[in-house]
Amino acid sequence: MYITQSALSHYIADLEKDLGAKLFIRTTRSVSLTPTGEILRANAQNLLDQFDALLEQIREAESGIFGVLKIGYLTAPFRRSLPDTLVQFKQTKPGVKLQYSHQGPDELRESLIHGMIDIAFTMSFDIDTASDIVWSPLRQDGMCLMLRKDHPMCESAQIDFASLANEPFVILDEPESPNFLDLMIKVCASRGFIPRIVKRSPTIESLLMEIGTGAGVTILPSNTAKGYPSDLAFIELDGADTVFADVIAWEKENPNPCIPSFVQFFNQHYPL
Repeated sequence: MYITQSALSHYIADLEKDLGAKLFIRTTRSVSLTPTGEILRANAQNLLDQFDALLEQIREAESGIFGVLKIGYLTAPFRRSLPDTLVQFKQTKPGVKLQYSHQGPDELRESLIHGMIDIAFTMSFDIDTASDIVWSPLRQDGMCLMLRKDHPMCESAQIDFASLANEPFVILDEPESPNFLDLMIKVCASRGFIPRIVKRSPTIESLLMEIGTGAGVTILPSNTAKGYPSDLAFIELDGADTVFADVIAWEKENPNPCIPSFVQFFNQHYPL
């Protein structure tokens, strides 16, 4: 032991004082343990082993091997691929507990900023103005026109925007997708018309029912439209202004050590 006899005696005296018990029997010829000292000796190795195990758990928690991630998500653009990729992540990182909550786009942004969730699966135009949020694109998305397959516009490979100006539009209710509505109107305006909105639907499912029964046409994110089986036709809109991304996002100052490995995994494994 690299310690002087006097220092060792001082440490032992302090320990006995803290414990309120004598640990050693000292004579001029020998030093032996008291019954209390024997109990301490018998359990000391277990305590050291437990402390080492605790240190290892702390190191693993700091490296993201163990922990909790609170995840918020938009259902529509992620409903096909997100569950399978989450299962794959859980198989590789069983020590990370995942908690899920479905939220709207504005709620996701606020939840990230205020630390109520760690990760958000959302669309780039919903968060690209939030300076406290960083995001990574998972796959490119765009816009498509959805309509009945017997609609006359399905006979052409390209969209006739002059004709589209006369079509009735059914759209998602604004609280469900306020930023996409703004983007859609901007895209339409750049092509010479403003959508003639005749009805608003509270959910994707009810919107598709309205289109399927001939109430009008709609424009949706392409990956959202593809995620819902239906008998409807969809025609992709061309142009750089129709392109955005489905993203994984997090608050840049969030200290959760599980975030980096989770983001890296999704960047590598999320299907395009």
